[in-house]
Amino acid sequence: PAAAINPMNYVPELRCEFEFVGCHLSFHPTQIEPYISHTVSHFLGHLPPLRTICIFCNRIFEDPNDPVANWTRRMRHIADHYRQSARFVHSRPDFLLINHMRSKRIMSSEDYKWATMHSERPHCDGLVDRSYRTPEMKRKEEKLIAEPHDLEKEARHRRRNASKAKGK
Repeated sequence: PAAAINPMNYVPELRCEFEFVGCHLSFHPTQIEPYISHTVSHFLGHLPPLRTICIFCNRIFEDPNDPVANWTRRMRHIADHYRQSARFVHSRPDFLLINHMRSKRIMSSEDYKWATMHSERPHCDGLVDRSYRTPEMKRKEEKLIAEPHDLEKEARHRRRNASKAKGK
C-alpha cells in the first residue's frame, strides 16, 4: 500500500481533454496513436480546428492546409507534457477548440456554457456582470423615461440662447 501512494511510482497517463463533453478516458503513455485517434473521434467526422493551443503552455498550433497533421502535432506536444509529469488537473481549456466544436454543433449549449465558464484569471470578489445596474442607475434611467418633455419650452429656450449668442 505504501508503494501505491509513493509519488515516485507515478505513471503519467494521457488524459482525453474532452471532459467537457463527458469523456473521461485515459491512455498509457505508450499508446500515443490510439490516444490521438480517440481525440479525433470527438470531432464526429468534422476536421479538427485549424488553430489550437496547448492545454499546458502557450504554444499555438496552426496549419490551415492540414488540420489533421496540425492536430497530431498538438497532441504529441501535449503527450510530451504528460511524460514530463504534467497532470490533467493543471491543464486549462483550449477555447479555440471549444469554440470550434460549438460552431460545428458537436457540443450542446449546456456543455459549451460549462466549458467556457472556466478562466485562468484568479477569482476576484466584487466583480459584477456587465449588464448589472445599481439601484441608483435604475432610478436615473426610470427618471429619464418618465420625465415629460415640453417641446415648446425647449424651443423657447433654444431661441433665447440663440438671441443671447447674437447679442455678444
